[in-house]
Amino acid sequence: MKFSYSKLDLFDQCPMKYKFKYIDGFRTEGKTLALEMGSLAHKGKEMWGEYLIKDEDPDFNYIDYVLMNGIEVSEILIINGIEVEIKIKEDVLGINDLKNKYMDSYFMKCNKTGMTYKEKIKIYNENLNEKMIDGWKVLAVEQHFKFKYRDKYILNGFIDRIDINENGDLRVVDYKSSKEIYKSDKLATPLQMFIYTLACENMFNKQPIEHIYDFIFLGEQQSSCTKGYYNRGIKKLDKLLDKIEECKEKCEYIPKPTPLCFWCEFSGNTCTKDKELNGMCEYYSLWTRENKIFTVNKKWEDDTQSNENIKVDKREFIW
Repeated sequence: MKFSYSKLDLFDQCPMKYKFKYIDGFRTEGKTLALEMGSLAHKGKEMWGEYLIKDEDPDFNYIDYVLMNGIEVSEILIINGIEVEIKIKEDVLGINDLKNKYMDSYFMKCNKTGMTYKEKIKIYNENLNEKMIDGWKVLAVEQHFKFKYRDKYILNGFIDRIDINENGDLRVVDYKSSKEIYKSDKLATPLQMFIYTLACENMFNKQPIEHIYDFIFLGEQQSSCTKGYYNRGIKKLDKLLDKIEECKEKCEYIPKPTPLCFWCEFSGNTCTKDKELNGMCEYYSLWTRENKIFTVNKKWEDDTQSNENIKVDKREFIW
């Protein structure tokens, strides 16, 4: 079984959503300004890091051009020793296109920060010219990893940035386009950073000495992974994988309704519009931005059907 951090995190968030997406294969075509802006901002930071890896001054004029106008996404594959550039169909849209596509959302003030995206981008640009200090330099960006865990799982994914200092120590940096920084309880043993630690062990035979979350639209950074995080991380990951195995054996993926249902494409109460997927789950929270209540549409224990019968083929799905 192959897992990325996002796949594991989705199961932890809601086993039923995990089932719909990764077992039944239902994927949404819907996008949001937050997702597309996050992808664009990550691309700008990736380009910035690539210049530093080559010990070159970043070409901020070119990076700014890409941020404003977007870029075609391509991948270099090596086939029989020859580099072949494969173009991905989907492009990363620039700010000019995103403003037109999401006109209302782009100029709307964020309910958490009180800022519009125009103001967030100003902060992002100011911090893009980040100076590497204290002997650190960029070692890799968008670093792919893939390794075995417990001889029965494969963990894979990408690390936004890996830095190295003059002593050969490593630190991992993950870019976040979130509206707010994390609360302290999310920083002690973040599963994402623990998996990145395992990946560094596999690739470099050493653990990172620092783990940084960089909130690129807020201009703030947070250090994570407190003392003892490694042993706690093993327990956390093992418990999650065992729970996935248990759900698989029982064919039962119990929903976890929370305010996050408002952003779930399978919910009947969602801001993510997808005619084929909206409403597939009946157990969603009724929370909205305007009505912050904590009741649900239908409780799991109220249903007499087995979980096997809840999911129907989307071709037969009836509102």
